[in-house]
Amino acid sequence: MYERQKTGRVDLRGLTSPEAQLVCAALAPDPKDRPQEGALTWVDQLCECLNVGSYRAVKGRASVRSRSQAEAATGPGGMLLRGHPSAVTCCSFSGSGRHLLSGHEDGNVVMWEVDPPRIVRSFLEHSDAIRCCSMSSDDRLALTAATDQTVILWEATVGQILRKWQPFPQEIVCCDFEPSSRRLVAGGSRGMMAICDFLTGETIARWSAGKEAIVACAFLPDGKGLLTLQRTGELAQWDLRTQLAGRSVRLTEEALTAGSFSRNLRRIVAIVADQRIKVWEISSKEVIWDIDCGKLMPLEVAISWDGGSVLVVFTDDSANIWDIDKKREVWRLAPIGIAAISCAFSPTGRSVAVGYQDGRLQVCPL
Repeated sequence: MYERQKTGRVDLRGLTSPEAQLVCAALAPDPKDRPQEGALTWVDQLCECLNVGSYRAVKGRASVRSRSQAEAATGPGGMLLRGHPSAVTCCSFSGSGRHLLSGHEDGNVVMWEVDPPRIVRSFLEHSDAIRCCSMSSDDRLALTAATDQTVILWEATVGQILRKWQPFPQEIVCCDFEPSSRRLVAGGSRGMMAICDFLTGETIARWSAGKEAIVACAFLPDGKGLLTLQRTGELAQWDLRTQLAGRSVRLTEEALTAGSFSRNLRRIVAIVADQRIKVWEISSKEVIWDIDCGKLMPLEVAISWDGGSVLVVFTDDSANIWDIDKKREVWRLAPIGIAAISCAFSPTGRSVAVGYQDGRLQVCPL
């Protein structure tokens, strides 16, 4: 165990869950949350191994925090949550809206209870930045994918790994559950697609959708097909029995930097390379709104589950929501002086989450 930590910093990703929980508890700032003397002695030995001196020198540097270490404060738009110091690269509400999943730049994943705000648990397995995360409709399963080319399915209630899947030798940039929650899909940074049966761990299908990154992917409601959106602006519908694109259309000639499907598969939103936001109706493939962001540069985008609203975070740390049907801005989050880099809608659309570079999440009622 000591050998895994000889990296010059406290690295919990090399530990098993029980070992990592021991370290987290031992580093808790409140003495009553710490284990007995034997565990603290172990941590002191770990400190000596890292050549950082004493327990006090490292107690604030662990990469995963216990429940008691979660901080909550009121920000300009809602509750600011801090449960992990690494940048929030993605976030996603559960189907019930009671939980929020945050993926971080160092590979950690944190599951939050939204009200009252607290950390339910942390997931420790990925070795690189989390690119996407999701929860099943019953809040029981969590799905994470990372630049370490790995997709992991978790039993969210206990933090147990159910499946660890490496579908292809590319960074995983998007993933999704099938409506029945039996199959998983993953899209790669160089156009690869794969589907896994998580009950057996078998890769059911693997194919190339092109040479460019898959910006977003989603199962059709009947589970027989799949939608993909590529960086090239191409929207394709795949027949999962043949892996052949039944329908394919180029939505735009401009490259896409980010995009998302509404959960009801009514609409698509994407950031195009000329710093504009475009919204398409999936049924007609027509642009229904082209949002001019002016001098602001959009960084990430999300669409509400019903397809009625768009949430965008900008490089000036602000965030805006537009009502698609009314074609007007309906909400704005003022900058807090820290880079905002990820965002998500709750299932009802009555609250949103914004993730920041310093590891904080802001949950804002609308």
